[in-house]
Formats: sequence, structure tokens, C-alpha cells
Amino acid sequence: MPLQEPVRILIVLENPSIDGAAKPMLEFAAQAAGRHSSDPPNAPALDISFAVFTRRAPALDNALTQSALASGASIYQINERHALDPRVIAQLSQAVWHSKADIIVTNGAKTHVVMRVASLCRGTGRWVAFHHGNTATSRKFLVYQRIALWSIRRADRVLTPCAAFATQLERDGVPAGRIRIQPMPVRPFPPVPPGVPEQLRRQLELQPETRVILSVGRLSKEKGHADLIRAFARLRDQAALPSICLVLVGDGPELSSLQQLAGSLGVSRMIRFAGFQSNVSHYLSIADLFVLPSHSEGCPNALLEAMAAGVPVVATSVGGVPDIARNERNALLVEGQDIGGIAAGMSRLLTDKALGARLAVSACSVLQTHAPEIYFQSMLRNLGIVAEEPQTPAS
Repeated sequence: MPLQEPVRILIVLENPSIDGAAKPMLEFAAQAAGRHSSDPPNAPALDISFAVFTRRAPALDNALTQSALASGASIYQINERHALDPRVIAQLSQAVWHSKADIIVTNGAKTHVVMRVASLCRGTGRWVAFHHGNTATSRKFLVYQRIALWSIRRADRVLTPCAAFATQLERDGVPAGRIRIQPMPVRPFPPVPPGVPEQLRRQLELQPETRVILSVGRLSKEKGHADLIRAFARLRDQAALPSICLVLVGDGPELSSLQQLAGSLGVSRMIRFAGFQSNVSHYLSIADLFVLPSHSEGCPNALLEAMAAGVPVVATSVGGVPDIARNERNALLVEGQDIGGIAAGMSRLLTDKALGARLAVSACSVLQTHAPEIYFQSMLRNLGIVAEEPQTPAS
């Protein structure tokens, strides 16, 4: 492919919102729009487009598409009436044809399945499937995800955010030579305007002395919020602890059951369900500690953002979390589904300010290993746009 010709990339997203799959793709487009002197010298120009599935038309006025357009990307809207609408195949085929894509990047089970069933890359570009992890919460979704795994075995490359997922993909039949590990990016914590933290605390009806425990993520079973609420309830009767409040940022299918659980444990008045927030920086600015209680994770954006903000962290050591955080070095790690361990970690950080300060300072190191520029260069290699670095032989 001549270097003077731009490489055309079509990024396919199955949700018209800035979620965990969309964030890194938008960052890639933003980095491509403002190329850096540190980019590989042989890297060609990029022409990026997004194909976005939506059930609400028009969808060009939402945050995702506005962010994509701001980076100079084109948008193809894929309208669907329901989850299994066959009309999306023809629409995505048109997007592939109009974009003249050299590389098609699918994100999520639905986009993988459509690509495989329709054979949209046959005779056109390279198919790169981005596997963000399995988050099945019902038998229906488990079946759907198994079909997605069948689909991505046909992809030219499969990107995944952590070594644990790469190992599982190989067990599921994806050829090891096609798998690449692609960690997520994080930007420096943005300055919060004066007065905003105080205003948010008033909005959440927090007393001046109340310490804030924050968790950010979709309210679904694999995110472990029920474990966190149970662990939080264990803190309630510890006399040595200050006044505390648990703030859960996110929305999802488990909202009602989590509210009921909080009520049954008698901690409803000490928990705030803040709903989905497109900008979590204001919440991080009032957090005394951050908890990631997940049962399964890849390279979680919420964890990276908390660490970049210098908030002390308690996290479960699952999936790709140990690739980011080191126990007692820049976070406190506990085993997955260990309610007692989560409670103990929160108690330590609430009572030992020196420990929290030390972990917070060390946590900011994620800005060196997950900087947007490093992520962009890694994506260029993993998409096959520039040559990969030679692998160091195992000793």
C-alpha cells in the first residue's frame, strides 16, 4: 500500500453512546487527527469513519457522533428496529462500500456477528475484531456471545485489552497468531472548575465531614456492585470510621435489585445512585477512595481514570486489573467476590491517610504507560498499519 495514500478505517460501534468500547476508538480518531512527532516515521495518513448502530433517528446530535465529527471522521448511521433486525446487514454493507475501507474494526458481539454472517470483508479490507470481554448476564446473552466468538475466529486480527482475555480467546479457538493485546488509553485528570465539588456535594446531600466512596460502571451483575454494597454495609457499625457515603455512578439492568439490596441491609440512606454520567471527573474530584468490585474486567476505563485522578483505589484482582494495578504499590487488590476483603480495603484507606496518599501518588504512573500517544502507536502496530516490534524471545 503506497505510503502517500491514506489508510481508510471504518470503526463499527453497536451503541450510540460513549461507553467502554467507544472511548478508545474516539481517542484513536482524535490522535489520528492531531498526529505527533513521536509517531512511527513510516505511518501513513489515516481516513477514519464510524458506523454507529442506533434505534433512534436521527442520531447525529449525541455526544458520540459529535466527538467523532470533531476529529474529522465521517459518520454512517445504521438504523435498526430491534436487536436482530436483518436490515443492518445491507446498511453496513453500504457503509463499507462508501468508505472504501482498508480496515474494518468491529466492537461488540453484534458487530462481530454481522461482519461474519455478511462476509463484508470478502474481497475488500482487513477485518479486525476488538474483543472487549464477555459480560453475559442471562442465558440469551451467553448464547449470543458464543456466536460472537464463533464469528471472530474468521477475523484477520483480534484485539483484546489484557493477557487474561487473550488466553481465553485462544482456548475458545481463536488462532494465537491473530491475537494482539491492546491496553486502553487514559488522559490526565482535567481541572475541575472552582466551586463544582462543593456544588456536587450539596446536590448529593452530603455533610461537610462525610467521606465519599465512589464506584463507576454499568450496573450489571459482572461488575460486582452487590458485593460492594454488602461490603459497605459491614463498615456501617465500625465506630472508628468517619461518616461515609457510597456513590454509584452508572445505570443498567441491576439498578432495581441493588436498590432493594441496599434497603434490606439498612444502608439506603448512605448510598447515592447517581445514574449514568458522561463526565465522571466531577465525581472523582469529591472521592476519598474508589472501588472497582468487578467479577470480570479487561482494561477498565473507570480504574484508569480514578488512578489518573490520584484517587486511592480498592479493586478486585480479576482479568486485566493486575496488569494496571499492583497491590500495596499503587492500589489495594483483593480476590474477586471477596466481600470481606473489599470491606477491609475500604476500612484501611478510610483510617490510614498516609497509605491513601502514597497509593494515590503512585497511581498516577498510569499516565506514563497508558498515555494516548502510546496507545495510538500501539494501535498502528496492532491494526497492521506499521510494522510490529520484534518479539523478545522467552528466556
